[in-house]
Amino acid sequence: MKKKAATKPKLHVEKKLLELDLASGEVCAAGFEGVDLFAPSAKHKWDLLKPWPLKDNSCQRLRCSHFIEHIPMTFLRSVNETVLLSIMPAPGFKDALLWFFDEAYRVLVPGGTMEVIWPCLQTVRSFQDPTHRRFIPQETMFYLSKDWRQHPDIKLDHYGTEANFAFSCGRTMPQTEGVRSAEVQQHRAMELWNTSFDFVANLTSLKIG
Repeated sequence: MKKKAATKPKLHVEKKLLELDLASGEVCAAGFEGVDLFAPSAKHKWDLLKPWPLKDNSCQRLRCSHFIEHIPMTFLRSVNETVLLSIMPAPGFKDALLWFFDEAYRVLVPGGTMEVIWPCLQTVRSFQDPTHRRFIPQETMFYLSKDWRQHPDIKLDHYGTEANFAFSCGRTMPQTEGVRSAEVQQHRAMELWNTSFDFVANLTSLKIG
């Protein structure tokens, strides 16, 4: 009687989480896979203002450089994987910028991170591009914090956003500004134009696993 060959136990191989450079253009950041609807070299091609073809909790890290200022001033509502548009607030619709960050929050794992870069508000860089549709201060990042939105003095739950991020925000600047003391830098950044290039926000998903 022949002995049955021993079956080898199947190894459990965890699927690698995605690390995506959103609106990457032709030059994707190192260590990321590019997402861009128009760039021929991007690995993934989809519209970032339509439901992303990704499962929940499928990404470890996201990056988005110089895209959010292009998001149109409109309101979106997802219905059966399609998007309805409105130029005015309406039940079930949310601002397109908040909609974008809700999608990022959905696909990130708990503790996943996202780096966001956009032109500093007080610089010509923010206004020179005719396709820029938003002019965004650092303080806008507060709207991505559930605790901040639900604060008794704020109460912005009616905005409909689900994102909940912790964040820190800094700025890039010319070398001549970088040699100044932190106090002088802050004063000049608040009082003068063109002392900074970009804002850089680092977001961490506070989603519960």
